[in-house]
Amino acid sequence: MHCVNETIRRAILQAVGKKWQKSAKCSALRTEIAEEYPHINLAQVYAALTYYHANRDEVDRELEAEAADFLRLAKEFGQPKE
Repeated sequence: MHCVNETIRRAILQAVGKKWQKSAKCSALRTEIAEEYPHINLAQVYAALTYYHANRDEVDRELEAEAADFLRLAKEFGQPKE
């Protein structure tokens, strides 16, 4: 069960972190994130943002590594055909 909870926590953190990085970082964004991801409640958004701000360098590195992996794989295997 711990693995599932960790996976869910990381998914929430990545979704919130990515959205926060791309935004104007205003307080209204917290509600927008909760509305955009209906499976994440407002308390989880606040928790993820708290963790993000406390560990910003680590989370940013993880998000950058994930984006680099995505681009590498997209280049290696091409874009999926619709």
